[in-house]
Amino acid sequence: MAGAYTEAAAAWVAAGIVPLPLGGADGKRPLIAHPARLGRRAAIDLAHKPRFADAPGLGFWCGKRNGLTVVDIDSQVDAEVRHAINTYGDSPVIVQTASGKAHLYYRHAGERRSIRPDKGHPIDILGEGGLAVAPPSERPTGGRYRFLRGGLDDLRKLPKIRPGALGAAQSSLRNEHEQATKAEQGNRNASMFRLARELALGVVDRDALLEQIRRCNADLADPLPDAEVQRTVGSVWRYREQGRLMVSGNGSTIIIPAESITRLLTAGATDSLALMTMARRAHGAQPGRPFALVPQAMADARLIGSWGRNRYRAAIRQACDLGELQQIAAGGRGKNDPALYCFPSNTAPAGKGV
Repeated sequence: MAGAYTEAAAAWVAAGIVPLPLGGADGKRPLIAHPARLGRRAAIDLAHKPRFADAPGLGFWCGKRNGLTVVDIDSQVDAEVRHAINTYGDSPVIVQTASGKAHLYYRHAGERRSIRPDKGHPIDILGEGGLAVAPPSERPTGGRYRFLRGGLDDLRKLPKIRPGALGAAQSSLRNEHEQATKAEQGNRNASMFRLARELALGVVDRDALLEQIRRCNADLADPLPDAEVQRTVGSVWRYREQGRLMVSGNGSTIIIPAESITRLLTAGATDSLALMTMARRAHGAQPGRPFALVPQAMADARLIGSWGRNRYRAAIRQACDLGELQQIAAGGRGKNDPALYCFPSNTAPAGKGV
């Protein structure tokens, strides 16, 4: 059976679009060098070459080249599709992605590629420079792209995105985009890591994050190697899975490992969880760094509501028993000799506290 590119390339060319053969681990990587230079005749020639016979994906450049802008809805929730239609205008062409999400097609009117221009909604604008995966592409892990509404015959009668829909958000993101493209070579990795942290909060899986970071990387004057992009995304996604993802600009953040929260809640140790939150806020989270916990002083300061000295003592003891806190000095030689504790470098039980 022929791959998606061989199957449909000629039909896309007939509709006025230059299709690209896609593949790779995620099925979204162009399989030719200099894909931006491909023309319609060359695209048809590629479809007849044996090396592309099994190419599972077909895509196209959005923007002026093909006259298309795609609103990429990174969600399977119908309400997000309705929001996109209400915001950007209806479209006669709607595509369902291999993972059950949606693309809305519009006639290009100068839009640039923008990530999350609509705050609070998982929507990207694939404008100039954006790469869209199209029907009948097949994802290596299963699922195909298909037209939910309309088809290739409808591409010539697409409306433009509703005037003003992108508005100030588009302008703001354009400025951020221009700043990102000027990043110096020595800062590329750090910039990409920071961007991945910010985007990781709003995507559903690692593949979605990787796709967005690849798009951003492609816009750099000197893009990072794809292997480096994948390593960056892998690191950030591990932080998210472990509950340790911290993003600047989202207010003060207290980092408590997900396994610690699970252990405390499973043990019913809600007092210890409150104590650990207070201690991490006050003393940071570096393992092995000593700090004092004085039950009477904390009670007098009303750090946690109306807790008394004994409740603080019990919460400290329970946190030590569960291995979330470690006593490193007993104290007790006077008010200037408090008990000292630290956060352990591992989560093994560390012994009793006061």
